Amino acid sequence: KLVFTNKSFAALYGVEPKDLINKVAWNNISVKNELEGFKEEDEEVISSGRSVTIDEQKFTDYKGNKLLFHTVKVPFTVAGTDEPAVLGITTDITQQKQAEDERTKIISDIIHRNNDLEQFSYIVSHNLRAPVANILGLVNIMQTIGFDKAEETKVTAFLATAAKNLDTVIHDINNILALKDNLNENRELVIFEVLLEEVRLSIINVIQDENATIIGDFSGVEEMMTIKSYLYSIFYNLISNSIKYRQQGVRPIITISTAKIDDKIHLCIKDNSLGIDLKKNGGQVFKLYKRFHAHVEGKGMGLFMVKTQVELLGGKISIASEINKGSEFTIEFEE
Repeated sequence: KLVFTNKSFAALYGVEPKDLINKVAWNNISVKNELEGFKEEDEEVISSGRSVTIDEQKFTDYKGNKLLFHTVKVPFTVAGTDEPAVLGITTDITQQKQAEDERTKIISDIIHRNNDLEQFSYIVSHNLRAPVANILGLVNIMQTIGFDKAEETKVTAFLATAAKNLDTVIHDINNILALKDNLNENRELVIFEVLLEEVRLSIINVIQDENATIIGDFSGVEEMMTIKSYLYSIFYNLISNSIKYRQQGVRPIITISTAKIDDKIHLCIKDNSLGIDLKKNGGQVFKLYKRFHAHVEGKGMGLFMVKTQVELLGGKISIASEINKGSEFTIEFEE
């Protein structure tokens, strides 16, 4: 119970200090994990006789506002008695932390923009230059004196291929740029189980042909507010990749689950695919036009698009993988 307090502390409960004296303050705390945390800290100080410092302590006031405190708790003895007590000195660092988070976000945005510029630089220097150079070279050949009909037919076919490659790269650039525009879409409540079923139905023929099993366990978190088209694309690409890069003679099994950890939504997509050698290619997994299994047709766009969409939604994605043991993608979203 409280022996004394000040107005600032009492205001957290919407009362005056006199209303808390000789009462159990924790009875007013509605968030269970916060209550348990406060109790454990006080018990530790009393039993050990040592001070405790909590750099960042979450607290929900009586209005439901989420606050962040820096707290120091020291051993104390009630005046005129030998009863052990705890003296807590708390500083509200909510605004300070919000400012730090805002700075971190700005820095993160700058880094992302620099990464985007690097990606477009890569496209221009590698993927656009090649087909353009081919087209120019073929045009020069066609303008050569003595160019016959048979050579013209062959060069025209090469020219068509080069033009098609150029169109593909331009189409990819449009898709990447379109991601930024889609951020204007309204966020809505998306139920994971329903979304998974929509993806499942869209590739039902592939699932049946490869005898793939997709297991969804969303007991940890059932839904979230997000841009549905982005989350659909993330599910679609990761599930499709798991089936595409299956092990020969092994039935694809994909498990998708959710959990809530430290007020964050964790989405886990695990498979038994061919896997990726992360020691060799760890830094290239989410890069544009990077492929790790040449025997399967693809452009190396899928994981790049997934990472881009995850980050546009304010999340982070990581991968754990071993050759012939499968891959596990973990996506972390703010609640």
